[in-house]
Amino acid sequence: MKKTIKGIVIDPKNRTITHMDIPTSIYAYYEIIDCDAFDICTTPALSKKSSIIYVDDLGLLKDNYQFVIEGVRIAGKAMVVGGNPSGDDVDTTITVKELLALVKWDGFHKLKPNNYQQVQIVLQTEYISILMVSAIVDTPVEKLEDMLVKGIIRGKMEKSEWFIHYKSLEKLIKDMMY
Repeated sequence: MKKTIKGIVIDPKNRTITHMDIPTSIYAYYEIIDCDAFDICTTPALSKKSSIIYVDDLGLLKDNYQFVIEGVRIAGKAMVVGGNPSGDDVDTTITVKELLALVKWDGFHKLKPNNYQQVQIVLQTEYISILMVSAIVDTPVEKLEDMLVKGIIRGKMEKSEWFIHYKSLEKLIKDMMY
């Protein structure tokens, strides 16, 4: 396995899109994106170039600089790398020039202190990490894990993290808020 891959970092605060040799370490990804949890997404143009974007999984849940790429709103820094059929990260084939044509800077967004609005943002995905739920409902991860173990809400184990189906999450949050 290569020690570094060719990638591109998108920084909405400084409005820069730059090439970078990215170490193939999960810890390097956290540092580059400046996050505690990340997610992966793509867009039609990126898919055509066999590329994916690593984004801050909790970026929309905090005050943050944002950008939009082909209708997908991303908050905080992001990292574009290539992907192969085996699921490995590889050198990206998309260029900075191509990304510049796709990215629309959207400025700084201050999060409104309304938990239900935050939930609506994250319910766009089918599975939500327990870390994300913890941030939304201001409940310690340990308590949520205990609730999962006791079967209050259904979950599944994936890559050493709990994931909660969004319908269960919505019910949990409504129960906690009212």
